[in-house]
Amino acid sequence: MGVSVSSLALLDARADDVGSRIHWEMHVRAGGDPESVGPTAGAGHVFIYGPVRLDDRAVAHINALRDALLRRERCIVEDHQGRPRLI
Repeated sequence: MGVSVSSLALLDARADDVGSRIHWEMHVRAGGDPESVGPTAGAGHVFIYGPVRLDDRAVAHINALRDALLRRERCIVEDHQGRPRLI
């Protein structure tokens, strides 16, 4: 069974909100495995974490990551090739 549309939509909406606050285009997208997701950054939707199998633990981790970005405990930077990276 893949990721539910409503779960993915909620995570994506939260990522979009955080992205607008920290000046990065952010989303939560499904990975190659239809049951795996991860937050992405930039216009190319580069995974900055994961993708990981969507379960309660993964959702908690993605939410904690989102909160850390808002508190500026973590940040997204461009690497030497211009791709977003989580630090």
